[in-house]
Amino acid sequence: MLAACSQRVDYFFHELGLAAIGIDLDIMSLKRGTQRNPALPLVRGKAEALPFASASLDGVLAECSLSVITDKDRALAEFNRALRRGGRLVVSDVYAQDPRAINLINDVSFPFCMSGMMTKESLTDSLSRNGFSIEIWEDHSNVLKEFIIQLIMEHGSLQNFCGRNGAQAADMMTLKQACPGYFLLVARKDT
Repeated sequence: MLAACSQRVDYFFHELGLAAIGIDLDIMSLKRGTQRNPALPLVRGKAEALPFASASLDGVLAECSLSVITDKDRALAEFNRALRRGGRLVVSDVYAQDPRAINLINDVSFPFCMSGMMTKESLTDSLSRNGFSIEIWEDHSNVLKEFIIQLIMEHGSLQNFCGRNGAQAADMMTLKQACPGYFLLVARKDT
């Protein structure tokens, strides 16, 4: 199992007994993970060029990371390459529920994962092009709403939070038009 977050790797490794490996491009994230638990198997790498042999993984977890990957097709092709036939890709991330607004979103540079969100249709097409078939798609937009409510409570408003991270009021209106949602999917490697 390949996962991005050291906390998830720790959970998979110690609680579930899986042979989990964490990957992150950010050295500081890796350092924090090994400071928390020096035994964690964490490696530096990026999704578009995984440091693993072909057909060597049973599963890949991309939690809130696909949206921030610039070349999503290249990353999905790499996930396919590294997975064994029948291996599973699990993705949880944000998506644009209103496909008419996706071009607006892509023109705005948000300092967080919202700028790279896709529509369900574009993600489904990309997965198919890269040898995956979706087994499960679940909408969990209520989780995103709860998270946004927490941000508002902590920072006084969503604009206060986003403004601290570089977003402008006009950007927030564009984001609202996209009607962001949150999903969980499980896809199987077919080829």
